[in-house]
Amino acid sequence: MFTAPLLTFHRSSREQPTALQHPIPPPVRTKRANAVSGAPRVPFEVFGWSFNIPDDLVKWANDHDFEPGMDNHYRQQLAKSEILHRLPFGYRAEAYVHDDACPGLNRAKRYCFVITTNNSQEEIDRAFDMTIINQFRAVLGPDAKLQWHRFRYCSSK
Repeated sequence: MFTAPLLTFHRSSREQPTALQHPIPPPVRTKRANAVSGAPRVPFEVFGWSFNIPDDLVKWANDHDFEPGMDNHYRQQLAKSEILHRLPFGYRAEAYVHDDACPGLNRAKRYCFVITTNNSQEEIDRAFDMTIINQFRAVLGPDAKLQWHRFRYCSSK
């Protein structure tokens, strides 16, 4: 996976604060149509908030006083559904992503609420849309770390 340090971007053409710490986006994904012979393949990546099940969902439920008397297993399921319901319409995609902190070929998977992908330059540019990012942070919390993740598989659309 492409890993990059956080940099400060100044983009006057987009609605955002004057300085924003934002991870460097990956290049556009390699598909058969845009593949160049001999060039390294660019994997499919998604930009969003990834989390551990159950830890981060229970933490979100506790932070939002969501279903406090319920068993943690059911709270996790209801919290996930509630988060999806609160996210902006059109941005309710979910995916499983690779956890690059885990070594080995079959890295552990994490769950991710997806904002956009590296399928095209237009989609990569959505990662800088502060309106959507602020809507995600309003639901997930101001400390939600949005970043690029290597796609594993999709759980729903």
